[in-house]
Amino acid sequence: MVTLGLHSMVLIANKEKPLLSVKEIAFSTNSSEFHLSKVLQILVKKGFIKSVRGPKGGFTLAMEPENISFYDIYTALEGPVNIKKCPISCNNCAFQSCIFANVLEKLNDELIQFLQTQKLNEFLR
Repeated sequence: MVTLGLHSMVLIANKEKPLLSVKEIAFSTNSSEFHLSKVLQILVKKGFIKSVRGPKGGFTLAMEPENISFYDIYTALEGPVNIKKCPISCNNCAFQSCIFANVLEKLNDELIQFLQTQKLNEFLR
């Protein structure tokens, strides 16, 4: 869902006409129009994009691209970034310490930092 949302937002920001349709975005992202519609609905509800209905309808940004970070999009679609917990959701670990050591915390922190520094306007043509 996040990957589709991020790619869709970049496509919408780079559109060459006023609105970009679900069909056009689905074609560009090689995704299902139905699944994409669900992702775009969330982004509309969160205020990132605007939707125009009808045969000539589509989507456009509701905010300036420099005000939208990848982190904003990620958290709108998935909630907080959290890969610190056990990848197998084990409540009673058989080991004294996690076999992944601090790697999950480092990955989580690096992913958050990366997402926060990437703004939509950096991907404009």
